[in-house]
Amino acid sequence: DAICAAAARSDVRRIVAFGSFATYDNRAETITEQSNGCPARIPYVVGKEQLERAFSRGLKNHPSLTLALLQPSIVVGAGGSWDRFARKLTCTERIYLPAGGEGICNVVDVDVVAEAVCRSLELPATAFGPSRAVKALISGRQATTWAQWLNQAYGIPASRISACNTNAWSEDTKRNLMLSIRFSSVGASLFEMLKGRPAAEPTRRPSAQRTESSPVPVPVPLYVPEGLDRLTLSCRSVVDPGRALALGLLD
Repeated sequence: DAICAAAARSDVRRIVAFGSFATYDNRAETITEQSNGCPARIPYVVGKEQLERAFSRGLKNHPSLTLALLQPSIVVGAGGSWDRFARKLTCTERIYLPAGGEGICNVVDVDVVAEAVCRSLELPATAFGPSRAVKALISGRQATTWAQWLNQAYGIPASRISACNTNAWSEDTKRNLMLSIRFSSVGASLFEMLKGRPAAEPTRRPSAQRTESSPVPVPVPLYVPEGLDRLTLSCRSVVDPGRALALGLLD
């Protein structure tokens, strides 16, 4: 409510906020704005849900405002979090992913998301309806699998990807912490040092989304997802950006 109050005092009429497709249940065939909520109580998901509720309260208290809540899927671009994630995997000896990398990867380029932000500022007031808010999933037209995306964009062969088990590690805080340490660059280096041999050199350089200023990631022997990564990599749903297309936020 504090953001809405500050906006109203400053004569701001529209707020653009970022939610996430992760707040929806990703086990169904398709994700739309009407899909069920995510059952996993991961801090990131809970935080995004709290953000939506906070803005809903703020709109009720400040009738001069309208809200565009954009919910991007997997935002990719050079130097971004998923680019850093994939570049780390190029140096990883064995990659364990849910369903062996056959989970659905709903990628969208960061430039597309930026354009959607600009277009949401130009929407007519009539587009927001009585609630004075619009919610729109922002995703690319073509979904792929994680194994395909890692191979096509970064040259990671499917032969290095195996299926991890289905333990609900995302719900176990202590296990998440231990996994984060064990599979971090620091933990991996310590593990290799204790074994008495140096970490393996990268087998190849990333073939895409690489800039000269990007640091070469530290090699790690093994990757097993936990927390939000495990939730996202196990996605079985294709994100439907139909509402964003109808509003003109996407081409």
